[in-house]
Amino acid sequence: MSAVLLGFACGGSTGLPVDGVDASADASLADASPDALVKWQKLAVDNGSGPCPQKSCSSSWVVSPDGHIAKTREGDAGAGQLTPSDLIELDSIVSSRAFLDGMTNGFVCNQPPTDVSVSLRLERDGTSQTQGVTGCVFSGPTGNLPRRISELVTKY
Repeated sequence: MSAVLLGFACGGSTGLPVDGVDASADASLADASPDALVKWQKLAVDNGSGPCPQKSCSSSWVVSPDGHIAKTREGDAGAGQLTPSDLIELDSIVSSRAFLDGMTNGFVCNQPPTDVSVSLRLERDGTSQTQGVTGCVFSGPTGNLPRRISELVTKY
């Protein structure tokens, strides 16, 4: 399975007031998109591989804004809880302009391997966006947001 990935460009803070707050005055809002003020409801990381001799070669993690994780790892269901520091980091990534742009337009990723797949699904404000991020997670470039999200979430 291979994913088609599109590029994206992101801009900096506009410095315009958001709900009466000057975003340029607060570093935590400097990279936030005005759309990020709409809180996310769920973030899913879905992994798959094949061919599959087992009962299931896919895993998924669904994270809520409170850090609760509902997971299915190769057919076995479970739950987890992000640590406070992992939740803060995840929330800052999911709220960033670069991440929201990537979820809308696609992420710039290196060539993905062909025997695995990774996708991210973001649910917020009644809408759902999904992007294939296999190349980002397995091939690069280094420091990309989908890879960091995968590292934060899939260890649980």
